[in-house]
Amino acid sequence: MGGSNPEHAYRRFVEEGIRKPPPNPLLAAWEGWLLGSEAFVKRIKHLVSVPNQPDQVPRSRQLVNLDAEEVIKTVANYFGVEPLPMHNPLRTNSRATR
Repeated sequence: MGGSNPEHAYRRFVEEGIRKPPPNPLLAAWEGWLLGSEAFVKRIKHLVSVPNQPDQVPRSRQLVNLDAEEVIKTVANYFGVEPLPMHNPLRTNSRATR
């Protein structure tokens, strides 16, 4: 996969994913939480009950709508530290490429 330089190949793979992010697989999840083949989803659907109200779905499943910067600020505040600026691996002056 990586040829003679797997680190370089992985970097290209990650940078391509940042430039053209893949679709969010959770958008295709049944009832917002079940991922798998059609046969798998069909089999599991018979084993679980669907919530009657949206508020019965745990908040953790709704994290996809949160802003990353807000999450970073909240976590930093919880731990009593200053949030660091978000790292952009495509910038040439980033710490990762030095």
